[in-house]
Amino acid sequence: MSIVGHRVELLLLERGEQFWGCSPGVGVLRLQLREGDSFDAQHPIGVFYQLGISYPIYCPNKEPMRVVRCFGACSSALDYGAELFVAEPIDQRVRAATATTKREEADTQFLLAPIGGVFYRSPIPGHPPFARVGSIIGVEDTLGVIELMKLLFPVHWTDLGAGERVELLSLADDGRVLHAGERVASGRLLRAEQKGPAIT
Repeated sequence: MSIVGHRVELLLLERGEQFWGCSPGVGVLRLQLREGDSFDAQHPIGVFYQLGISYPIYCPNKEPMRVVRCFGACSSALDYGAELFVAEPIDQRVRAATATTKREEADTQFLLAPIGGVFYRSPIPGHPPFARVGSIIGVEDTLGVIELMKLLFPVHWTDLGAGERVELLSLADDGRVLHAGERVASGRLLRAEQKGPAIT
């Protein structure tokens, strides 16, 4: 058991991208962590009792971490190396979330109005719309129509590549006045190998 001054350091084992917090010795441990809690090396995470002496217990890793899973009771007699919780570095979780967001942004496409006019989602008032949020759109599918000078111009997602489709994330409101170059819709690009339900 590692005792520094009057404090005990948790046994922290690195396994892949996660760290497993384990009992530093034989004794009773009162852990003050729950799933979702964050901690660092500067603040005690519990109290360890051994031979009638209590020691504040700290994490030896200086990098801030967050608990993703707890095992067993928070106050119990433990053997050396007993598994207490699983944690991940907070910076790692932030980096992973940022990387995911960047990938999603890279796959997000925007459709701009080719002309100005009034956008309608359906061909005739009261009829089902051409497309809905969540629909899978191909280059041949109609998303709506733009009325200009009593003429109706169909709106298509014309800049898709071969085999590419788009999952519709947003669509202009029915009856909205659009200017040329204004956003009509946004969608998540689906590559040729990705599949999804057809437009309904």
